[in-house]
Amino acid sequence: MKKLILFLLIVLACTLPPPVDADSFTVISRPCPGGVTAASNMCDSTTDSSLLCEDFMGTTACYTGGSENCRVTWTRTVSGTSTAAFDNSSSGTACFSTSNKDLAISRGDSNVIVYKAITDSSTAYLLFYFKPTSGTNSSSVSAFGLYDSSTALAYINFIQDGSGNMSIKGVHRNSSNSLIQHTAFPVTAGTWYKVEIKWIANQAVSGGFSIAINGTDKTGVDTTSINTNADNVRASITAAFAFEIGAVKVHTSAPACN
Repeated sequence: MKKLILFLLIVLACTLPPPVDADSFTVISRPCPGGVTAASNMCDSTTDSSLLCEDFMGTTACYTGGSENCRVTWTRTVSGTSTAAFDNSSSGTACFSTSNKDLAISRGDSNVIVYKAITDSSTAYLLFYFKPTSGTNSSSVSAFGLYDSSTALAYINFIQDGSGNMSIKGVHRNSSNSLIQHTAFPVTAGTWYKVEIKWIANQAVSGGFSIAINGTDKTGVDTTSINTNADNVRASITAAFAFEIGAVKVHTSAPACN
């Protein structure tokens, strides 16, 4: 009898859901969507309760006069040879095989700004899918992330070194209002990457920022944060770089599964 009870307790323990790390998106050992595969109901209006969810599979105009395949309406500033296409067709889009639509940004002869306002939030967990396309040697851009108006709070830099090697790294504004660079993650043109960023304002000691790329933590030492809330997600491209965004989601608490 004792052996049977012990056996049943072991079985029960193995079937319980694993613990969630409250400071990141990661669900330990749970078979949730990972890597660069998003859940097929990521932005289902009947199941989603996030501040923002955009998978480019909706019926709303993406911007005034723009294509009608978004969940929400964005604001964009683009001119000349620069582009910001919300209905870009991309093979291998990092979300939904039924659509293969995403946001493709390319900076030509003028800067590109694309943003979407969210509810002013002291805590924001940002998930997005990113595919680098091309860059400029020995240069970088603040590709995408959380902002307060036009002030960057927590985002990724898209970098290309003098030899043409690409990488992305997290950057955040610490408690001294300085921009802190985190650990770089090598990337390859044409490949999708899953980026998860945590922002909690007004953290004087630690815990204000974290970043994971394809599930790998790339957070540096300084994780303090300024006392400033996030009120939009934004791309602000000031150099000749091109990339795609496959989906965007913002929560006010760490989601158990993406």
